[in-house]
Amino acid sequence: MKKKRIVTLCCIMILITGITALCSENAQKLFFEDYTDVTEFETEIDFDFGFEFEPLIPEEIMTEIQVELEEVVQEVFSMESVENTFADVCMMIEENDFELVDEMHLKNDFIATAVNYSMSPTELRYVKNLFEEGYDMEKVLAVYEFIRWTDCDIESIAGIYDAGIENCDEENWIYEAYDKFFDRTDDILSVEDVAYYVENGITVEEIVGVYELSFAGAKSTKQMLSERLSGESWNEITASSLSKTPEVVINAPEMTMAEIMGFRNISVRQRKDFAEITDVQGDRVELNEEARSAESSRILEKDRLMVEYDVAPIADEASERRTVKYANGKTQVFSVDEEREEYLIPIEEPEVE
Repeated sequence: MKKKRIVTLCCIMILITGITALCSENAQKLFFEDYTDVTEFETEIDFDFGFEFEPLIPEEIMTEIQVELEEVVQEVFSMESVENTFADVCMMIEENDFELVDEMHLKNDFIATAVNYSMSPTELRYVKNLFEEGYDMEKVLAVYEFIRWTDCDIESIAGIYDAGIENCDEENWIYEAYDKFFDRTDDILSVEDVAYYVENGITVEEIVGVYELSFAGAKSTKQMLSERLSGESWNEITASSLSKTPEVVINAPEMTMAEIMGFRNISVRQRKDFAEITDVQGDRVELNEEARSAESSRILEKDRLMVEYDVAPIADEASERRTVKYANGKTQVFSVDEEREEYLIPIEEPEVE
């Protein structure tokens, strides 16, 4: 359908260009050269038709057509680039002599991460290049997911990876590598700090949520927790971390930290501002129709790619063993490691006396 639109728009542009050239004032002048005479001469004949040519299509419509054509062409080339990168990465995995289970895991991880987080063509090429340079694919994808919650760019992945790879067996190595790479040492909570906030009515889940939001770069963990102790609402505290138009969050019905983190998750995945994905329904904030539709499309796209590259989605629920079913009908049962801890609190290690 996109290619048909391109062909149609190109035909229109060619037709318009031809008509415009024929109808221009310059077409009123004809030049003749007599090749029978040794002396070259130029004869100019002016025609006066007594009227002016009006452009067949207004200039503003011409501009709209040109813009639309450029957008369609760019979108098609981007889609082809994405498809090519998916194929290249999956081929790269197949050629690395992984065990079948590991191969399916890596394909699953790559497809799920790319689709869930709406990877751009540039990002896909960047992570593909890291894979080609020998970076561990699973860990690169984990760092990529993490940085999408931060205000740093895609090229920070290599630095964070390098800063933490020696300790990658530790549970929260990416968080620690991020703090190390950016020298973020002034926002770590002590055990006493956490106890103090909990005693004053802030739950552990809220502390974790604030810590996650601190990576957006608008406010530190300690600043947001201090504002909460001062009586400010979570809407007011997190507004600048959630939206480029903070007043939308401030004026919205009061949200819990769990609701805020849910919207933040969708915002990060879809690359859209809080204001773009939400509507106010009565006394609560909800995902709007466009955001819900995008989530449904994301699931369908992920399923399509899983089938195309012969990978079955791995179930989300934790279990000791899982069964993978492939597009070719084969199945395999295998053991899995325990799921990575979802939440954490930045607590500095107690000093050893």
